[in-house]
Amino acid sequence: HHFPFRQYKPLVTSYDYDAPLNEAGDPTPKYYAIRRVLEKFYSKHPELYVLNNDRSHKYGHSLPTIPPSSTKTSYGTIQISGYKTFEQILADDLLTVTTKLTNGPKSMEQLSVNNKSGASQGFILYTLWPIMLSFLPMGKRYFNLCQASINFNSIYRPKLKNLSILVENMGRINFGPMLDRSRKGLLDKVLIDGKIKIKEWIVHVLEFRQGTSNINGWKPMQTTPDAKNILHDGPRLFFATFPIDNQQLIGDTYLNLDFNWSKGVAFCNGFNLGRYWNVGPQRTLYIPAQLLVKGVNQIQIFELYTYGSNLTLVDTPLLNQR
Repeated sequence: HHFPFRQYKPLVTSYDYDAPLNEAGDPTPKYYAIRRVLEKFYSKHPELYVLNNDRSHKYGHSLPTIPPSSTKTSYGTIQISGYKTFEQILADDLLTVTTKLTNGPKSMEQLSVNNKSGASQGFILYTLWPIMLSFLPMGKRYFNLCQASINFNSIYRPKLKNLSILVENMGRINFGPMLDRSRKGLLDKVLIDGKIKIKEWIVHVLEFRQGTSNINGWKPMQTTPDAKNILHDGPRLFFATFPIDNQQLIGDTYLNLDFNWSKGVAFCNGFNLGRYWNVGPQRTLYIPAQLLVKGVNQIQIFELYTYGSNLTLVDTPLLNQR
């Protein structure tokens, strides 16, 4: 399964590619088709056998019993109860690693973090403070720019302001000669007015290596139900809980975020479930029963652009939705 960050090309988080086993480990029609072929083959060649995983047992033409599918549970709709602003996230040592650069920007792999091994996943924020510009827009954001010149035009004229550049590491190559040359972040100098080279940066790395289960200080949620709310002041981390009582059977479930949510990363009880993105085709994130507990369970959502007031835990995956 594609938990959590390290797997991406333009691939969905789920590893359910209509294979003999789905992402929950349940047999699919392809599994039964393969099994029928094997049964037919072994019936004609009884001298052949199959070894089990540890090679301790031989199976003849009679194949092993098919194990039952895992239990799937719908826990229903859950209301978002709290959130952290981007400013709070950056100030939280459990969520963010902060460092300073004095000779221009570096990629996340070149940073002296994680015992000087660099960062490898998640997000990286480069901040210049203060910045002197005659025109700097309030709350303006630019997306999907690889190498670009940005013209700041606005009627709002602050004297001092900060410039922040958030870079998402959306994946890495996984084979070939470029394996050790893949770099994420700001890879070259940043110029103001085409001539002022910025050397000093404050850098925040958000890899979520410690998960999100021990986070406190949530702000109470205030939002319009069933509405898409735009994040004007940067990403937020949202918080929701749902109970599983002692008499209730814990089962696999699927996190479904409606179209009020745009793009981000989801966590269950601190475990990184991977990315979601409303462009599809995947609409749900798989939550194995082993991640859940009797009592209170937590869901956290790190959202980049827009957010809703709730989320849903369903018993059926939605993997081919547009």
